[in-house]
Amino acid sequence: MANGETRIKSRIYSVIVEDEESGRNTLRTLLRQNCPQVLVLGEATNVAEAVELIDELRPGLVFLDINLPDGAGFNIFDKVSHKSFEVIFTTAYNEFAVKAFEFSALHYLQKPFGAIELIEAVRRYGKTKMLNEKIEILGHNLQRANGKDMKLVLPVGNGNEIIGTNEIIYLEADEGYSTCFLSSNRSVLLSRTLSDLESQLALSHFIRIHRKHIINIQYIKRYKLGRDAYVVLENKIKLKISSARKDDFFERMNSFAEFL
Repeated sequence: MANGETRIKSRIYSVIVEDEESGRNTLRTLLRQNCPQVLVLGEATNVAEAVELIDELRPGLVFLDINLPDGAGFNIFDKVSHKSFEVIFTTAYNEFAVKAFEFSALHYLQKPFGAIELIEAVRRYGKTKMLNEKIEILGHNLQRANGKDMKLVLPVGNGNEIIGTNEIIYLEADEGYSTCFLSSNRSVLLSRTLSDLESQLALSHFIRIHRKHIINIQYIKRYKLGRDAYVVLENKIKLKISSARKDDFFERMNSFAEFL
């Protein structure tokens, strides 16, 4: 093919980068049984092998382990000449570090994974955009996997915007969309529901206090429980705490105080 394109119709040409033989065998078997459209062109066990293999075979998709014997998997992106591929990370990181992948809007499979998770990850193939920027954000977030000072890739209109979690004061449901209110006195309309964002932000300093609002605990100036419970944020916005969420709010505030 003159343009070097490696995809033909529905076929997805891929490479597996994984240092453990059992991991490569498991992934290869799961792909063969559940994702026949994915053809594995080759396998590598470290960064150096992966760079050589990717440049030689020019895959459209790479299954990439984060921890490799000669360095972190995402170091590959600085070394390869062929960069026109998407990536599904495989990782054994704990739930806090996994948030780094979710915040970066990158596909990942948390070990041990099964057929259902693999099928869903492959289904999303073709939807990854701005890969280089997302890899950079991933590296940033992996260093801050306790939930502090992390960055989000959020859908805005037809594109994405990178927003630091510490910039977000609160989010508000807006008829299938969400509005993000920032510390810079700017608001951003996001093409994602509040429920989607709640799942993504669950392990950071955010809590849903109402069907319409998720707040950043770090921006609470004062709050009142009991009847007519509410919070007042540092931007002087007053928001209601629904009766169904009072107990959860109280527990999170206690945990947050102990953390500090």
